[in-house]
Amino acid sequence: GLNTVRIAMYTAEDGGYCTGGDQQNLESRIDQGVQLCQQLNLYCIIDWHILSDQDPLQYKDQSKLFFEKMAQKYGKTPNVIFEICNEPNGKTTWNGVTQYANQIIPAIREHSNNLIIVGTPTWSQDIDQAARKPLKYSNIAYALHFYAATHKDDLRNKYLQNVNKIPIIVSEYGICDASGNGNIDEANAKQWIDLLNKNQTGRILWNASNKQETSSILVPDANMETWSLSDLSPTGHWLLDQANQKKPIKSEKKAEARAKLTTTFQETNHWENGNQYSMQYLASIQNNTNKTASSWRFEIKFPEPVQIDDYWNCEIEHIDQRTFIFSNKEYNSKIKAEDSIQDIGCIVTSDSLIDPKTIQINP
Repeated sequence: GLNTVRIAMYTAEDGGYCTGGDQQNLESRIDQGVQLCQQLNLYCIIDWHILSDQDPLQYKDQSKLFFEKMAQKYGKTPNVIFEICNEPNGKTTWNGVTQYANQIIPAIREHSNNLIIVGTPTWSQDIDQAARKPLKYSNIAYALHFYAATHKDDLRNKYLQNVNKIPIIVSEYGICDASGNGNIDEANAKQWIDLLNKNQTGRILWNASNKQETSSILVPDANMETWSLSDLSPTGHWLLDQANQKKPIKSEKKAEARAKLTTTFQETNHWENGNQYSMQYLASIQNNTNKTASSWRFEIKFPEPVQIDDYWNCEIEHIDQRTFIFSNKEYNSKIKAEDSIQDIGCIVTSDSLIDPKTIQINP
């Protein structure tokens, strides 16, 4: 029932990205996380995890270079979300966050229109300041963070007063206290979850680790690669219960509607290319409903590794050596009711000729 993983790239802690950490290794972990999320059909938040550095302006130049790189790499990948400053704190003001955002967001927008989450002052609690002076960009959400044993009616009231003024996402929350430790407050957590459900606000629980603190979803020393449900901590069991109780939401209905688009994929030509073979494929998409489809997307899975040399009338995302996501361009996103579009194509190279019947097509 979970659909999001947030990768927290610490900026200033011991081994942080801006304080002596191995940047190449840290970026490779992001790469691995994004790829795993793609394979599992999950959203992936790339989080510039401001904490002890307090003011995002402190490492503004490094942040700009980082997000330029991430946006160039993942800006066309629809499951990737960029979170540009986790928890501004200390004496950081909304004016300071705005000054920072006005430099980072345009750098991302050069390469991507994906969702961007912007943290708010006082450890991402002052959403009222953002509501009074929102940023002048589209597809932006503002972060609210809470920990159930610490943040109660005062912060809930602030949320209620602003939830219809600006887009809010709870990009971090816990059911213990704000330190990430202490006792679990399930009663107050329920009040928060009921309120978020009522207002259809997304949230991401802190944290997926085996650290010895209450907020971790795994018990200490659980093997991070081979863990099972028996390794869940009390917080982990609570999260699983929440997921099991969750009812289908509107986005799932949209996914069901997309499945009513059918795709055919056929080979139109092939030729030898040295020790390899090149094959040209064309796809057509049929809208079987009585409503215009506003977008389309399908997955192609080849029986062996291939390389895509060229493509037209579509965007392509590389999932792995065999799997690719085809999606619409802006000019051919709409398919009228009972209508179809054609001439979506690509040229691939592989070690052998591929029988089109062995290619899997998933909506």
